[in-house]
Amino acid sequence: MQTREEVAAAGRAMREALGLTAPASLAAVPGLEEHSTEAIFGAIWARPGLSLRERMLATLSALSSLQRLEQLRRYVGAALTIGLAPEEVEEVLVHCSVHAGMSTAAGSLRVAHEVFAARGVEPSPRTIPERTLEEADERGAAFRQRLVGEDAEPPPYLRAAAELQPELGPWTRRYAFGGIFQRPGLDTRSRVICSIASLASLGREAQLPAFVGGAARIGITREELGELLLQVGPYAGMPASANAITVAARELGPGGSAP
Repeated sequence: MQTREEVAAAGRAMREALGLTAPASLAAVPGLEEHSTEAIFGAIWARPGLSLRERMLATLSALSSLQRLEQLRRYVGAALTIGLAPEEVEEVLVHCSVHAGMSTAAGSLRVAHEVFAARGVEPSPRTIPERTLEEADERGAAFRQRLVGEDAEPPPYLRAAAELQPELGPWTRRYAFGGIFQRPGLDTRSRVICSIASLASLGREAQLPAFVGGAARIGITREELGELLLQVGPYAGMPASANAITVAARELGPGGSAP
């Protein structure tokens, strides 16, 4: 087991790697800068088991989904510091709008573009393919099948929607799985990581199981998933992390992975 001094030292090194100093509001209160450096950056960010890039994807997803824009501004800068491309940052913020609403993308993108301008960087141009609704339906259905499995039953919320508002299922297939999930700029693994972090942060426990199972199907290990769900804790609150871990453990089963 590491000593407290070793964890704190790892936290200071991680802060430096990310280019993140403590906010003035924390530094002004005795002990808070040291606490956040150790508890967040030393005890979570510096853990093995998940790449630094994927920890950043999860953090941006949590902050954008929750619209914690003051903090998001700092972490967009940190994302650029560790090598994320501006277009990757944009796509994280757009992607999370599937779960948190398009208004979150508007607020988050405004902040990100201000950071890009201050850094003198611009996202690379990318072409968004134009597809008919039928093509979007087909691509969305294929992606959902890959995510949840060929024989999976619709989740309870879609079964309920089939009675009250049957358009929810087709809308999700067409515009989420067949639209946002198909955009260039992030690969499938990154998008699933963003979805899980967003859903966990928002407490969307009805939707989380499908993505937990999907993570296993695309090669995200049980250990990586555990690290991902721990990563959102400092930004969404540890109860959000604990609740998501409970859902994931139930979905995966003891020591296993989703079928």
